[in-house]
Amino acid sequence: MYKRAYAYFILALLIAIGGFYPSFFGRLGQTDPIRMFHGTMATIWLLMLIVQSWLYAHRRLKLHRLIGRLSLVVVPLFLISGFLVLHDMLSGQQRGFVKAFGTLLGFLDLTSILYFAWTYCMAIANRNRIQLHARYMASTATLLLPPALARLMVGLHFPFVTSFISAVHAAYFATELVVAALLVSDSRNGGIRKPYVILLVFTVLQHLSVLITPGITWLNDAARAFGAL
Repeated sequence: MYKRAYAYFILALLIAIGGFYPSFFGRLGQTDPIRMFHGTMATIWLLMLIVQSWLYAHRRLKLHRLIGRLSLVVVPLFLISGFLVLHDMLSGQQRGFVKAFGTLLGFLDLTSILYFAWTYCMAIANRNRIQLHARYMASTATLLLPPALARLMVGLHFPFVTSFISAVHAAYFATELVVAALLVSDSRNGGIRKPYVILLVFTVLQHLSVLITPGITWLNDAARAFGAL
């Protein structure tokens, strides 16, 4: 199954490079250590997905399992880096962009980190059930699409993107279409399985949170408290 999955992961990497080029890939060596750490770990994870899917498609299973064990080191480091970036953003001066969107971005980042950790654990728990394992692993890559696509749309001045929030909505709509396409593919090839159903529900709930989180007082207070730690 998924003989060309590595090609889709390469596409995801290219989207990430395009979206994060101004803030990371185009400033290697100039960005701060925390974001350098996070960007490096995220890139390593995407490269691992590419390599692992290629190895499985070409039946290099021994090497696939060997590299898979490295994820036990890469994933904790990625999660730590995510929390460090989240804390750094919320602990900065609450003005301008951070004051306007800090709570929203903090909520989206935190839920994405937690979902990444959960879906990775599910992939490991189902490592001997390849249909589930592959889908849980693929789910981790879709988490980068909303932030990367939103930045890419702003950078390329898409005509329907008139503000940061409109870019976020457009990015989530695009991600929801991707997950829906994965579900349609499943329905045509053996039946729908729960990883993509859960992923779609999560993505839609995150999208809805864009509308409601800025007005939740206790969430704003929690974001400020976390930043003050």
